[in-house]
Amino acid sequence: MRPNELKEGISTITIPDAMERRLIQDCTSQKAKVFSFRKPVYAAVACILALVMLVGIPYLARNSAGDIELVMGTSPLVIHAAATSEGNEYVFEDIAAGTEILMGRYSPPLNVVPGLPFNFSYPGTEIELTVNAGVLILWDVGISNVDGFLAFDGTGTSRFERVGNAHTFIDEGCIFWDPFTEDGLAESAVIEFRILDGDHIVGYGVIQLSSTDRVYSAKLVLSTGFPKVDGKYQKVTKEKLQELREEALEKSN
Repeated sequence: MRPNELKEGISTITIPDAMERRLIQDCTSQKAKVFSFRKPVYAAVACILALVMLVGIPYLARNSAGDIELVMGTSPLVIHAAATSEGNEYVFEDIAAGTEILMGRYSPPLNVVPGLPFNFSYPGTEIELTVNAGVLILWDVGISNVDGFLAFDGTGTSRFERVGNAHTFIDEGCIFWDPFTEDGLAESAVIEFRILDGDHIVGYGVIQLSSTDRVYSAKLVLSTGFPKVDGKYQKVTKEKLQELREEALEKSN
């Protein structure tokens, strides 16, 4: 039985009010050693069990390091990556956790886009993106999904901006990853995303980018949500996210 399940089961146990008062009085008084048992150790054990029934056992919901275990679930975040096809067209494909797609060769200026395209969507949240190699690019040209193909409807401002290694979207947005930097060509990279509802982290994930002879692929090695527990947001620390990142990348390699 898992700690949370044990905690929930014990928390449903009730005892009469009179017995509750008697147990507390006996366990906290100096006379607890003669608590209707012949041996003091039995009295001590009985007192501990009684208090457990009264207050529950929240410490069992903690791991060996003393940290509260996170409850993780499916993330509503939708990620599309545009892979090249014949005719230098880009086909939008859904990326699900654990899946890998071949995005194709990236060789500017032959490509019609400034990088490898990714579209993120999670209404009502902020989507924070970071990458450890290459550059993230915004290109406002009215990008849309038409019958599964990446299309430009011309409604944008045509603004082109290299935003560096971090950017934040509200609700939804399309961003391009350019492996070319002043330091040369990045053959691999890791894109991380954090999903925030206000100040609370409600989702996290990792996309692993790799290449062979400039042909790139993208693999969603982690995508998880952090649902509310008992109606409250969970506390998600940077240290925990780093731990999840390392575990996901280690399993992927």
